[in-house]
Amino acid sequence: MTLNLHNLCDIKQTNPVRIRTGFDELDIAYGVNKVYDDFGKEIMWEVGPPRGRLSLWAGAGGVGKSRAAISVCMNMSNLGYVPLYILNEDDPENLASWVKTKNIPDEFYVLGSNQIEDHDQAINELSPDIVIVDSLTGMEHIDSQRVIRDVMLFYKEAAHKYNCHIILISHLNKEGIVKGNSDILYYPDHVCILKPLDFKGVSKDQIDKFQGKGYFMLKFGKNRGGLSNHLICFQHQEDGVILKTSTIIGYNDKGENQ
Repeated sequence: MTLNLHNLCDIKQTNPVRIRTGFDELDIAYGVNKVYDDFGKEIMWEVGPPRGRLSLWAGAGGVGKSRAAISVCMNMSNLGYVPLYILNEDDPENLASWVKTKNIPDEFYVLGSNQIEDHDQAINELSPDIVIVDSLTGMEHIDSQRVIRDVMLFYKEAAHKYNCHIILISHLNKEGIVKGNSDILYYPDHVCILKPLDFKGVSKDQIDKFQGKGYFMLKFGKNRGGLSNHLICFQHQEDGVILKTSTIIGYNDKGENQ
């Protein structure tokens, strides 16, 4: 048997191909490819979730996971990408009722099934850029350690095989821990925790500006090739969510670094 042995100096560095979510700060947090001209001057950033990788978005019920994921799909379809939203726990008719905007883009596909075989067939036939699986909790026998390992491996391999980015949505229990076992956190390249805003150490005047207005935050707890521990604040709107503020700086809406 021949060893696949290399000198690190001979290995060519490659950047992942990134797709845009339509939320600039979220894209930056996922990761940045810096692009240089022929003279070595940095001219732009390529940002966003990388193709071929797997994300986990976890949060308590009702915090905004599904609505944020739907808004990502809406944005991406308007940017020319093809999103696939897979519902394990609900019917596609219910998803249509959650989307309260009349401006639904043409390229936004929905599958209602908790069967891995159906997911594989749909991804293969559609060739989507982004896949949302809502949620892991709705998969059959997902409480089994063996099933969790097999399911996570399937999605990780599917993201690579079909050159898309897959976001798995999961629930947090009352203790703030992702339901299932530690294998769920091991396989994803990116793990995001979604929670209501934390007002510890915040003045009352500042709290009053946020309370009762549908704000929640997303934080990367694990992020290979991107930013961790940065907070991104979203706000619920009638037709989805909007990004309000974040701890990320150094980027403007033209896709250029400042």
